[in-house]
Amino acid sequence: MRPNLVIFGRSKNTVREYSSVLRNKGLDVFPTVEVVDIDPLLKLKKVDGVITLHEGDIDLTKSVVERVRSHDLGPPIICMMARLDKELVLSLIDQTDVHFVEGGIEDIDVCLCKIRMLMDKKKRLMHPASSDLKLYETIQDMVDWSWKIGPEGQFVYSRTSRSVALGYDNQDLTSMSIFDLVPVINREDLSTRLESARAKMAPLKLDDLKIVSSSGRVLHFIVRAIPLPMMDGSFAGFIGFCIDNTEKVEALEMANKAREWNSLIIESIPEAIVVVKMDGEVVAANVKATEMFGYRSQEEAIGEQALDLIPDYEKARVTEDLALVKKGVCLGIRRYDVLRLDGSSFKAEVNYASLLNDITGRPELLVLIIRDITESERAANELEVSRSRYKQILENIPGFIFETDMDLCLTFISPSCRAYGFFEEELIGKPLFDLISEKDRVKIAGELEDRLDDHSFNNIIFRMPDAKGKERVMIMSGSPFSGSGNTQMGYRCIVRDVTENMYRLREMDDTWVLYNMSLENIGEYIWATDLDRRITYISPELRRTCDIATGMSIDEACTNTMEPSYRQRLIELLDQMLPKERSLEEGDRASRTIEVEMKRRDGSTIWIDHRISILRDASGSPTGIFGLGRDITERKRSHQKALESFNLLKNAFWKFPDPLLVVDTKHRGLQVLDCNKASIQELGYAYDELVGKRLNEIVMGLDIEKVLDLRDRMIKGESVTIEGVHRRKDGSLFDVETKMFLAEMGSRPAVFCSTRNITELKRNIACHERERSELLMLKNVIRSIGICNFPEELLEMIMPMVREGMGFDLAALFIFEEGRVEMLRFDGLDVHSPLEMFGDDPFIKAFIVNKIVQNGPEFYDQMSDGPYGAKELGIDALCSLPFSMGKKRYISILMANVKNREFTRSDKETLISVWTLLNEAIEKYHLKSRF
Repeated sequence: MRPNLVIFGRSKNTVREYSSVLRNKGLDVFPTVEVVDIDPLLKLKKVDGVITLHEGDIDLTKSVVERVRSHDLGPPIICMMARLDKELVLSLIDQTDVHFVEGGIEDIDVCLCKIRMLMDKKKRLMHPASSDLKLYETIQDMVDWSWKIGPEGQFVYSRTSRSVALGYDNQDLTSMSIFDLVPVINREDLSTRLESARAKMAPLKLDDLKIVSSSGRVLHFIVRAIPLPMMDGSFAGFIGFCIDNTEKVEALEMANKAREWNSLIIESIPEAIVVVKMDGEVVAANVKATEMFGYRSQEEAIGEQALDLIPDYEKARVTEDLALVKKGVCLGIRRYDVLRLDGSSFKAEVNYASLLNDITGRPELLVLIIRDITESERAANELEVSRSRYKQILENIPGFIFETDMDLCLTFISPSCRAYGFFEEELIGKPLFDLISEKDRVKIAGELEDRLDDHSFNNIIFRMPDAKGKERVMIMSGSPFSGSGNTQMGYRCIVRDVTENMYRLREMDDTWVLYNMSLENIGEYIWATDLDRRITYISPELRRTCDIATGMSIDEACTNTMEPSYRQRLIELLDQMLPKERSLEEGDRASRTIEVEMKRRDGSTIWIDHRISILRDASGSPTGIFGLGRDITERKRSHQKALESFNLLKNAFWKFPDPLLVVDTKHRGLQVLDCNKASIQELGYAYDELVGKRLNEIVMGLDIEKVLDLRDRMIKGESVTIEGVHRRKDGSLFDVETKMFLAEMGSRPAVFCSTRNITELKRNIACHERERSELLMLKNVIRSIGICNFPEELLEMIMPMVREGMGFDLAALFIFEEGRVEMLRFDGLDVHSPLEMFGDDPFIKAFIVNKIVQNGPEFYDQMSDGPYGAKELGIDALCSLPFSMGKKRYISILMANVKNREFTRSDKETLISVWTLLNEAIEKYHLKSRF
């Protein structure tokens, strides 16, 4: 059977040459150089295979493959190439109907074998008994590594190309398993994939099989393996073909790492980097740029218009600069005012770093490096101010600065030398010794010669005559300076005028003598220690008083002079001020005070108040401890006596029998500051409840303004007594008499209130007044009996006296004669009240008739026992006093109250006495009228 083949290529001559060879071998060939001609040929002809001649154009070859594969049951494709294109193989590795042949026209037989093998579907690929052994060998030549493994993965056969750096000999591999070459972490996955292909008897595809070479390098292979059945149907193993993909994988990894490194480098640059199009649109920005302009992320910045971040007054200049960049002008660095998203502006330095062109050579992208120079400009301004200040200081320094060469000749001198009458021009070039007095030149020359060997000199004192000849005392310090190449050029020195200081030092020497004499004769207790807490100084007074000597430690001195409790307190205080575990510079700078009781040499004790502080040197570092003590023994004794007196007064205040309250007059509500036990018991509050309570919550109807007015009287020293009503915690009220006087409580004035319960006293006074009123009433009754001529006149006169004396609200005089009752007189409440009907009430009249015949006083506290109409008229208490006038003629006096009142025993006895006196007087009238 002669195969029909389509051959495609880009060169007509090459296609014609291949077609001629294939026709000579007896094949039907349809050559073409156009991709579009493939479809008609496949549709009209019965094509057994397509040969495409690959000449390096991968896209063209892939388009041919796509054309062929677009036909259902399309023929296989043979791709011939002079040299194996691994990139093409990798791109089509998953296409099972695409096969590759490496070689030229002389290898056309390989293509024919491949086509015949595909046509003969009954024969299996690479079978030992196959007649296509040549094709199998050709495939082996095309791939980088071919192998055959047994059912357990042992290598049966292996063949590698020279380009594969596996490092194992093919013969050595037959004693190894494929799992021995795979990293441990990938072995389980490989085993699973092999088992799955074996179970399905399907080809195995591995796009990245990692193999460890003998040198330890990991190689990457693209693997296609075919399961091999035995003649009896059992599984014989796999035959595999591998293409070395290591270089591509490593290249991709390197590219990814390079991309990561480049990104990391860009993000690590402290300046903002922005890439914009020529119209100003942002296409890329690093994190620093997003932070600088206030964007939340890099994605938010991309697509924004960069010119929107330029103020209006800067846009014209920026536009001109962009136009120059488009023309190829190198602008370098420009400074602009730019905006953040929040509208704030800042100074920026923009570097037009790079201009990127497109494939046509036109400018496409512009790389900008932006730096915020706000702080640098501020620092530059501050530096300029500092330079100006230092220049001013240099010109006004009490002295001058100069430089000399190696021969000590002046090469520079500061303008401040003019203060001594010199000018810079006249001194430059002269020897240094011309400034020094002739008296000191020899001495200074010797000192400089000795000290210049040490490369520096400090505090050299000499006399210098000024331009007028007046000598000044100067102090000089200097050091060498070097030029380029680290070569010593000369000496740089500063000279300070210490004339005034020298005079002061002399005065200080005299002052120190006086100070030392004063310190030795002062009466205070002074002591000092070093950092090891060993006593370095003791004042004479402390040495005479206590058993302490210089050289002692603080612990030893405290043991000799203090009780353990005071010694412990002092040591803890020193530990706090200068702890051993901290650095010396961290010592406590504040002074502390402590009172301790110390033993004298004679065994008696003395109280001393020590003020302790840290001694420091000129640099502020601690050098020791300083203590200054004062004798406070008398003050302690006075304080103890005052404390005892205070406790005595406090106890007396608490146990005082009358309630006492201390009130704050500055507080508008007259707040209670303190109270004693009696007030707590009287008012029923707890101490914490009563203290802080306002006085108007205790005193009923308190007039605060009146109390504040009374305070003015108390300020003058008067004590004020007032009466009022207090309310207990349970709500009950009682009368009190309060005596108040002003006193100081701490730093504020307070009113001390002494209260006395006068409820019973008031009740006794009321009873006394009542009895007095009753006696007066009886006296008037007796007097009235002697002056009245008729009983009716007597009763009419007596009735108002009795009502007022006994405190009744109303009284009425009734007469009963010939079966008729009539009210003769009404006295008491307003006649316009409902009680004016009292005399016309039938029930009242009936009550009078019933009670008159009893001929005796009657008292009614409960109106349920009295006349029926009395309660309706508002009467709560009623008393009836009946009198017999003879011949069936009676007179009755009714006393009544409209407010609730009970008849006491005294009330009843008084009314009965009045009734008895009146009865006796009426009987006397009767007797007198008979004769």
